[in-house]
Order: sequence, then structure tokens, then C-alpha cells
Amino acid sequence: MRTVIYYQLLMLFLANTIKAQDTIIQTNGGRIIAKVLEVGTTVIKYKKYQNLDTSPIYDIEKYNVKTIRYADGTQDTFSGTAIPQVYTLNYPAYPYNYSGDINNSSLNVTRAYITLGAMISPLNMYQGEAVNNYWQNLYASEGGKGYMQLNNGNALLYSFFMGATLVTGKQNNWGYEFQFEMTRSNNGIHDSASFPDGTNGNFNLWYMSLNDVLQYTRGIDTGNNLQIGAEAGIDIGLIMGGERDDFYSGGSSYPDSSHSADFTGAHVGFHLAAVGKYYFGKSKDFGLELRAGYRFLKGYNPISDGFQGGIGIPVSLSGPFVSIGLVLRLKAHYCINCGFDDDDDW
Repeated sequence: MRTVIYYQLLMLFLANTIKAQDTIIQTNGGRIIAKVLEVGTTVIKYKKYQNLDTSPIYDIEKYNVKTIRYADGTQDTFSGTAIPQVYTLNYPAYPYNYSGDINNSSLNVTRAYITLGAMISPLNMYQGEAVNNYWQNLYASEGGKGYMQLNNGNALLYSFFMGATLVTGKQNNWGYEFQFEMTRSNNGIHDSASFPDGTNGNFNLWYMSLNDVLQYTRGIDTGNNLQIGAEAGIDIGLIMGGERDDFYSGGSSYPDSSHSADFTGAHVGFHLAAVGKYYFGKSKDFGLELRAGYRFLKGYNPISDGFQGGIGIPVSLSGPFVSIGLVLRLKAHYCINCGFDDDDDW
């Protein structure tokens, strides 16, 4: 009997010894009832006392612990002010020039847009009897060809044009332009000085032209959505159209004769322009463009030469790569050697 009691007391003592509890006192005043397993250099490992058999092993930073009171009455005291160790990772420099890539990629961006517009030209560049006489006399040996203005003080040159342009980067532009123009009937566009027989007449002209335009624009970005620059371009195209003259004499209300002809030809020329563009917002999908310059075209017929300027408002159709706009351009235009000779040959 004594032996049984002895073994029971021994087992109870061993159980209490194995499961004796420790107390971890934190620097913030908190207490953890635990079984301390290891006190390391920076970390203390322990199990919660409530379930020693199933409890996972926990870690607590040593600088967060003030005191550990062990079950046998001893204790460890820590300063609680230890600074956590900081690890610095040094990565090798990545050999990629990001800013340089941005600058270079801007030259590789392709933007295509469609432009619709209309021209109105109330200007008359070359008018007056002296000018008409000069050109009439110059070509008199070629069958009496005269000088005819395509627009004068009594007429407007109405023009509707549309086209597609392919823009590469910010500075280089290349594309096509399809253009249709016509004038209204105009009394007196041939004055008496132009034709020896003293006739004048109504003049109607329509023509279409298809141009291949090569442009180079050098711009300056001011940093606030405003771009200014200069543009130089070469214009090469085909032209076709028709003309009719109703000739009058002696104040008659009815034409004495009429003449009409169709023509086709080609032209080549150049243009120089100053360009200003202002974009709204960070995306620059919408903007206002001001363009003014000089264009010269010389063709089989007609020859046209004049100043050309305008205000254009391109409006984005679906993002920055497609836009559609309406453009109003002011244009002065004249034609040399556009009369008929005796063989009706242009």
C-alpha cells in the first residue's frame, strides 16, 4: 500500500515539474503564461502553458521582453531597449536608361487621323488691268492666251477637302490629301483688257486634286501643352476638272458664245508654314491648331500660287490615334496661262 502511494506522489511531482509554468513579462506590461523553450540572441521561443501538448512554438522579439520568471523562482531581466537589426539589400544597378527610352520612343509613335474641312477665300491677290495686260501680251504669240484669276473681289473660292494623314512621332508627317474645289459663276472675270475683241464672261471652274504631301515639322514643346514650330513640305499631285466660259459683248444680257473644256494634269510644289498647336488636358486627345504659311504649286494647268493660312480644330474620334476635325483655311489663289488658244489646247 505504501508502495502504491509512493509511486502516485512521484508521478504527480514529475508532472508538476514537467508542466511548471514560466511567466514572460513584456515591456508594454503584458504577461504571457508559457513554457520557455529557448532564449536566443534576438528571439525567445515558447509554448503557451494552457496547451503545452498541442501548442505551436511562438517567437517573440527579445527587445519586447522585460523579464522572464521561471517556475523554479529564478528570473532573467532584459533591458527592453534593444534596437531591432536592420538588413540592407544591395541590388546591382539595372543597366536600362528609362528616360532615354522615352525620348527615343516618341519618334516611333504612329498616329493616323482623318481631316475634313472647308476653305473660304475672299482674297484677290493679283487684280488690275496692268497685270492682266502683262500676261495677255506675254502669251499673245501663243494664240492669245490670257490671264484669268480664279478669285477676285466679286467671288469666293469655296473649297471642301478631306484626307488622311500618317504622323510619325512629333516631327515627321507624311500622308495623302484629297481636295475638291469649285468657284461660283462670276461676271466680268475677263475684263476688256484681257481679250482684244473686248469680250468678258462668266467663269465656272471645278477641279479635284489628289496630293501626296511630304512634310517635316520641327517643333518646340513649351511644357504646358503648347507646341510651336516650323514646317516645310513638298506637294506632288494630280488634278482634274472642268471649265466653262459664257462670253458677252456690247452689254448684251445673253452670251454671244460659250466655251467649255475638261482638263487633267499634274502639279508639284512646296509649302512653308509656321505651326502652333495647343492641346487640352494631359491626354492631348483634343487640341487647337493654328497654321499659316506659303504654298506654291506649278502644274500642267493651272498654275496656282498664293498665301495660305488657317485655323484647324482636330477632334479625337476614338482616342489619340484617330481624330476627325473641321478646318477653315483662308487662301489666295491665282492662275496663269489658263485661257484658250485657237486650238482649244490647254
